Amino acid sequence: MASDPPIRVLLVEDNPGDARLIKESLQPSRFEVRMCDRLAELRPTLATGPVDIILLDLGLPDGSGLDSFHQAASLAPGVPIVVLSGLSDEDVAVKAVREGAQDYLVKGRLDDDPLPRIVRHTVERRRSDEALRRSEARFRAAIEAGPDAFFILEALRDASGRACAFTLRDMNSRAAKLMGASIEQLSGRPLEEWDPCGQGASSLVQYSRVVETRETIEEELSAEGADGGLTWTQRQIFPLADGVAVVVRDITTRKRLEERLLQTQKMEAVGQLAAGVAHDFRNLVAAIQAHLAHSRRLLPADHPAVECLNHIGDAAEQAGGIAGSLLTFTRSSHARKRPVNLPASVEQAVGLLRHSLPATILVQTDIADPEIFVNADGTQLQQVIMNLALNARDAMPHGGTLTLAVGRTEDDSTVKPGPEGLARVTVRDTGTGMSPEVIARIFEPYYTTKPRGQGTGLGLSIIHGIVTDHGGSIAVDSRPGAGAAFTLVFPAVAAPVAVPVPTTRPPAALLIDPNLFVREVVASMLASMNFEVLQASDYTTALRLAKGSGRQFELVVAAAVLPDSDGPGCIRRIREATPVAHAILIVAGGDTLGPVEGECGFLNHPFRRADLSREIDRLRGAGGPVPG
Repeated sequence: MASDPPIRVLLVEDNPGDARLIKESLQPSRFEVRMCDRLAELRPTLATGPVDIILLDLGLPDGSGLDSFHQAASLAPGVPIVVLSGLSDEDVAVKAVREGAQDYLVKGRLDDDPLPRIVRHTVERRRSDEALRRSEARFRAAIEAGPDAFFILEALRDASGRACAFTLRDMNSRAAKLMGASIEQLSGRPLEEWDPCGQGASSLVQYSRVVETRETIEEELSAEGADGGLTWTQRQIFPLADGVAVVVRDITTRKRLEERLLQTQKMEAVGQLAAGVAHDFRNLVAAIQAHLAHSRRLLPADHPAVECLNHIGDAAEQAGGIAGSLLTFTRSSHARKRPVNLPASVEQAVGLLRHSLPATILVQTDIADPEIFVNADGTQLQQVIMNLALNARDAMPHGGTLTLAVGRTEDDSTVKPGPEGLARVTVRDTGTGMSPEVIARIFEPYYTTKPRGQGTGLGLSIIHGIVTDHGGSIAVDSRPGAGAAFTLVFPAVAAPVAVPVPTTRPPAALLIDPNLFVREVVASMLASMNFEVLQASDYTTALRLAKGSGRQFELVVAAAVLPDSDGPGCIRRIREATPVAHAILIVAGGDTLGPVEGECGFLNHPFRRADLSREIDRLRGAGGPVPG
């Protein structure tokens, strides 16, 4: 094992005889001695290399007594100095020790053992002190750089030796910020008055327990914050030799995120339940609406029951809307995307809005081009525009101006242009505006600036999801007091082209649905439109009917989920087996669709005869009503 390096000694002595004796007493293998005989030579000698200790004679030609010590200390700060004195000036050496010298030696009493021992002891003590200071500095830097508040408490003991109270000895800057006071302001005060977690007597019990058991305690504590909500802290208590160390971390944000996660999981469970209920509910509503329509056709217009049927129809319409809202909330409804006239959708939304906005809000539209089409679900597009407009209404409690502008744009790098470039919708208000902090979180689920109970925080996150699902983008520009502008950008598509399909005989339709109730209702609708309808409950039966009928089918209507296939796969294989002009999928809440090949329409349960008629017209491209 390598031996320790020699101790580097600088001897400042003007008496050659004393210098020789001192140097001879320090063995060369353990000490490296350099010498000078004046204070004036101290600086250049130190410049030749570092030293571990200085042996300083107090009687030099250019300095004597305490003056020599003060000069040497200023020239070599941090280097331990042992002063050498004569028998007559030992009292001066004692004063030098009081003023910072490490030790002193009387030259008339030197022998071979004390000097090396004192030199070694002095250097080792200085090295230990420096190591301790470096360790303390690293510890201080660590607790200052960390995210936690750190407290050191000293235990005060009673006559039996048990910890009965605690006094603050140290804390980091984060702890001072947490307490709003300095260590000088808190020292000496009872723990109950300033405990960092506000637990008072309970904390005293926990701190005493750690002192007695030498165990570490980790716990989570809650307290009511200034805003009335709960704040959470994590407290760790560690035993020390004479007290405890307490580490406090604010975990309120983490706790709130955990609560949101739990709420999200609950909402997912509710969503699954709602989708299942809505699926069955829509089937029932569809049957009610179909039989209502059929009953109206059977009765004369002046029949007394017609008014009752109309009321039942209104109730069924509202029931279908409730089911639709459930599916939209859970995002289980299938988006039926088709070319939609964007300016017309905005104008229609404005017509609906005028009935829900106060007279103090002026509504303006700015339509730069009335023939802008986007590939969208018209219902979801209207939902987006309506929700943004109603948010604008809430931002203008004392009135203002709401502007909805539609046009084309080229300035958006986040959206891939469609065949006709990019379409833009801007919803602008003159309301209270938003701060940058609010804008940064505005699309987060469950984030709301409205008072408790007046907002779910889901509206804008759902809007964001709908817009991105349509290949678009949404951006907001706002400042406090300067209103807000939400800009939606979508890929623009070409206007739909009507292509008539001539028929020479009543068209044939193949209806495939496992639910007999739904099958009979939809078959009745198709028959009233002059279709010859073949019905099947599964794919296997439908394929046999298609091959055996020898007919060309203008229309195949299939449920999205079948006992032995999925709707898209069923339609694809029937198209491979026999000519089919058009196809429609009946989609219920929660249905998961595979890829759909070729043109295909969609209908969400519940639907009316008029909805089915419009979808067939769209597929035919005839632009007029279905016969019947």
